[in-house]
Amino acid sequence: MIESVDNVINYLSKITGWNLTKLHYERAKKVIKGRLKDRKVSAKDYESIITIEKNQEEVTFLINHISINQTYFFRDYEQLQSFSDEILPPYILEKEKRNDYSLKILSVACSTGDEPYSLAIILKELLDLNQWNVEIKTFDINSHVLEVAEFGQYKEYNIKDVPFEYKMKYFYFNGNFYELEKDIKKMCTFSQGNVINKTFMRTFRNYDFIFCRNILFYLTKEKQVETIAQFYGNLRKGGYLYLGHAEHLGKVSKAFDIVKSSKRFQYKKN
Repeated sequence: MIESVDNVINYLSKITGWNLTKLHYERAKKVIKGRLKDRKVSAKDYESIITIEKNQEEVTFLINHISINQTYFFRDYEQLQSFSDEILPPYILEKEKRNDYSLKILSVACSTGDEPYSLAIILKELLDLNQWNVEIKTFDINSHVLEVAEFGQYKEYNIKDVPFEYKMKYFYFNGNFYELEKDIKKMCTFSQGNVINKTFMRTFRNYDFIFCRNILFYLTKEKQVETIAQFYGNLRKGGYLYLGHAEHLGKVSKAFDIVKSSKRFQYKKN
């Protein structure tokens, strides 16, 4: 049984690029064993369903239940504050000088939409959206969280770090959930996709900013290198890459310049 379960996990790692730590391995094993019980099949038969038949519905179920989706609005507030107050204003000014009023942002592995919606709020506060064409594209491998994101209703935990004035301005409490204002929801486009899928990732071209926060350490070293190289291609010259506060390119890539701000650092394509 253990060998078959391991084979299923190894297959999932191959198609997702996940580097399953001991903690996530145990999580994956628990999900798979629960699925064996629910479907009343043997581990060997289930291995065949996943690795030979490649049953997409079943693969999606496992991905949705194994992936980690902890997030909330304005997560790592200092980094977003640095983006809003220090990086974005001069970047916008340079674009205005070139008579370029377009801004493209990619949010990778968006989960329930908290990050891209936070970015949308920041941009709505800073820009005249009647003048600027703002495009926020975002995706996740988990189909379930995308449904939550597009619905736009959140628990109090999700908005715990939202500045008070934004909470009053962009959220409405309907008695059970905090519902996001419709104009903010319209600023973001969601799709299902995998960051290691090169064909999918090549559809994102000439982006000004890419946010890929707290994702790299879930990937194998090989997939980290490939992903960062892909981001370099996705960005326009002078564009920025944002990683999680505990992540850094280090030996992964030397292609980006490090740009320090008062509270964080980010990576720039030159």
